[in-house]
Amino acid sequence: MAARRERSRIVAEFNSHSLHDDTLHALRIVPSTSRRRHSRVELDLTEYVTNRPRQLCLTGCANISFVADFDVLLDNAGANTERVHAIVDDERIRQIMTEQMAHLNIEYFDEDNRPADYHPTRTKLLDVSAYILFRITFYGGTLEVIARGFTLRHPRIGSRG
Repeated sequence: MAARRERSRIVAEFNSHSLHDDTLHALRIVPSTSRRRHSRVELDLTEYVTNRPRQLCLTGCANISFVADFDVLLDNAGANTERVHAIVDDERIRQIMTEQMAHLNIEYFDEDNRPADYHPTRTKLLDVSAYILFRITFYGGTLEVIARGFTLRHPRIGSRG
C-alpha cells in the first residue's frame, strides 16, 4: 500500500511540471554499471519561458522506447517538447516489457545448453509495482521510459549536468 502511495505521489509531482515548448538539446542513456548504480535517462533542455537550462533525469530505469523523426524535430527546434505525462498502468508496463523482449538480441541457456527459463525481463514482469511509465512527447517523436522516479533540476550555467 505504501509503495502504491509513493508511485502516486511521484506521478502527481511529475505531471505537475510543464515542459511544453522546451528545447531538447540532448538525450543520454546511462546504463547500470552495477546493482548499486541504477540506469538513468537524461534529457538536457532549455526552459521556454526563462531560457534557462534544465535537466530531466529519469531514474531506476527498466525499459526505454524512443521514436523520432529528426527532420521534424529540427523544424520545431526552438520549442520541440510537447508535454510530459506519467501514469501507473501495470498492464501497459507489462505489455511494453513483453513486446521489447523480441528486440533484446539475447538468449539465456542453462548448464545443459538448452534455452533457460531465466530472463531478467521475466523477473521484472513478476512484480512491476515499483515502476512508472513516463512519456515525453515531442513535436517529432515520443520517448517512453519505464522507471522508478525522476529529478528535474536547473544546473548552473557553465556546469556539466
